[in-house]
Amino acid sequence: MHIQKLHINNVRNLDTVELKLVSGFNFVEGLNGSGKTSLLEAIYLLTRGRSFRTSKIKNLISSTADECSVFSVFKSTENNSIKVGLRKSRTAKTMLRIEGDNQTSFANISQLVPTIVVAPELGNLIDTSPDSRRKVLDWGLFHMEQSYHDKWKLTTHTIRQRNVLLRQKSRDKNLVSSWNRKLADISLEVTSMRNVYFSNLYPYLVRVFESLGLKEEYLISLYKGWNDPEDYYELLSVNQERDFERGYTSQGPHRADIKIKLEGKLAKDVCSRGQKKMISLAIRLAQIELLHNSIGKNCLLLIDDFAAELDHNNRKYVCDLLHKNNSQVFMTCIDVGAVENYVPKENKKLFHVKQGVLTESDCN
Repeated sequence: MHIQKLHINNVRNLDTVELKLVSGFNFVEGLNGSGKTSLLEAIYLLTRGRSFRTSKIKNLISSTADECSVFSVFKSTENNSIKVGLRKSRTAKTMLRIEGDNQTSFANISQLVPTIVVAPELGNLIDTSPDSRRKVLDWGLFHMEQSYHDKWKLTTHTIRQRNVLLRQKSRDKNLVSSWNRKLADISLEVTSMRNVYFSNLYPYLVRVFESLGLKEEYLISLYKGWNDPEDYYELLSVNQERDFERGYTSQGPHRADIKIKLEGKLAKDVCSRGQKKMISLAIRLAQIELLHNSIGKNCLLLIDDFAAELDHNNRKYVCDLLHKNNSQVFMTCIDVGAVENYVPKENKKLFHVKQGVLTESDCN
């Protein structure tokens, strides 16, 4: 699935944009502040329902407009067309339509188009919270296992219900105990699925790490949210009094994390800024390759300021891997000459943006 046509209105400084795109590499060249990142943001908004730069809707909509909109025509590998449109206003709820049908969530479009963004605004996965790394894990499972999304929703609902009981003054221990069993049962299902996914991902991680020059002895492991070999139901019972004091469930699948260590120390404590960015990129590239090789799904990848901190060999490796896995790529650069020669000419386009206006240019 890839975007064939894209129409954007009033997303930041992009007043009116109409583009015909290729299924391969779409390069966006321009100076800082010209609107390059706003284009990526508009695509992310369409497929995920939010911005990756801000949580404030007023910052996303052009200052001269009351609403913004993004419309696209997606093309499948079977050459079928799917029309998707989104409208977001300052006052009303977001409206999303697929083939004219109103959608109540972004699950359907997210399932159709696995979208990954790699941007400076997101920092890196190493220094951020476990929640961010857990979301990366859940993103992979969402696209690999149809039942995972509902099971994880049930898990989070069960944790919330248990937390409500933990905060009540009455401290109904019997009622909390009944929720312990419910939580343990669904948590073990979710954890089992995560373990299988991570086991499948691991060989790709090792290979991508080595290819990007991360040849040190990194130890990558999945922490399930509580220590092995403890039985989770028993742990919930043992921790119940402490959880009453805290008012929340202290251990469980909502505390899962991808642990990355170098020489026995957490990567965040010993790795350089450049290494951390490379590790973060490696994780996403491994997921893209696993997704493509396992179920044939292609990713939509949004890369902001691609050339920064990547040398010639790594730029070439990343472009080769994305090309091999049939990813549709939107890649911003100040100077596209630093990257476009890594991509076959027959499946790339170059757009130049200046003060929010995009024009198509010739590729080399």
